[in-house]
Amino acid sequence: MKKETWANTTYLSIEHDLDDLQKFFLSQELHNNHARPINLLRSIAKAKAFKQRVRWFFQEAMILLGIVIVLMFIEVALIVIQL
Repeated sequence: MKKETWANTTYLSIEHDLDDLQKFFLSQELHNNHARPINLLRSIAKAKAFKQRVRWFFQEAMILLGIVIVLMFIEVALIVIQL
């Protein structure tokens, strides 16, 4: 049987192809339980980062919706005052 050699193999970092938010969640998952497989930790970090981005999007949308409602209320109040 031929002996395998690993001389030409390059090892990728656990944080390879992750953005900063995903790296943050990966470090949290590593801190919580470092015994899990790397693929599982990376997928959990990616899912948490996606959920956080969706949460941020809806928070910003709610802020903009609130501003629009206030502006519409002011406009209606000005129209009623002019009548």
